Amino acid sequence: MDYNTAREKLFLPEHGRNIQKMIDYIASIEDDEKRTKYAFNLVNVLYNLSNNDSKDGDFLHKIWDQVYIMSDYKLVVDSPFPAPTPEEIAAKPKRIPYNVNRIKYKHYGNLTQVLINKVAALPDGEKKEKTIAMIATQMKKLYLVWNRESVDDELIFENMQELATEGINIDPKLKLTSTGLLLSQEKNRMLKSTEMEASRNKGKNRRMQLGNDRKARLKR
Repeated sequence: MDYNTAREKLFLPEHGRNIQKMIDYIASIEDDEKRTKYAFNLVNVLYNLSNNDSKDGDFLHKIWDQVYIMSDYKLVVDSPFPAPTPEEIAAKPKRIPYNVNRIKYKHYGNLTQVLINKVAALPDGEKKEKTIAMIATQMKKLYLVWNRESVDDELIFENMQELATEGINIDPKLKLTSTGLLLSQEKNRMLKSTEMEASRNKGKNRRMQLGNDRKARLKR
C-alpha cells in the first residue's frame, strides 16, 4: 500500500500532492521561456480555483510566494513579484507593543483627551472657544452613555481641565446643551436607526418573496 506517511512531505498540504508534482515538474524544466509560461499558467489556475472574495494584487502576490515555497525556492522565473527567501518566510513578525497611553476617564476615550490637548495649544480666540464648546458637548454625551443620570456642566468643565496637560481656559458663561435634550436626541437617533433597519429588512424580504414567486412560476 502507498500511504501518504511514506511519501515526501508536502510544503503546503492545502494545495494537494498533484499541485506539488506540477510545481516540481515546472521547476525542473530547462527552457526558460517554457518554464515561465507553465509557471504563469499554474498561478492562474490556483488564482481561479481559490474561493477568496478579495482577489487583489496582494492575493496574487501570495499565490506566487506559495509557488516559490512549494518549489523549495528552486523555481527561477521572471514573475511579477520578487521571489521570497527562506529567511523572509521564517522570520517572525515584530511584536506589537502594548498601548501605554493612560486614560484618566475611560468613558471619554483617548481621542477626547487628544483633542483637548490640541485645542489647549490653539491661540485664544473665537475659534478656540467654539472648539472647546463642541468638545465639552461631546464629553457630556459620552458621560450620559456611561451614566444615564443627569450631569452638571461644571463636572464636564472640571474633567476637561484635568485632561488638559497644558491647561485650558473655559468661558464661565459657557452653557452646554441640556441633559434632557441630549437624551432626547439620542433616543430619536436610535429610533430612526431602528426604523431604517426595519425598512431595509422589509425591502429585502419583499425582494426574496418576489424572487421565490418568479421561480415558482418558471417551474409551472
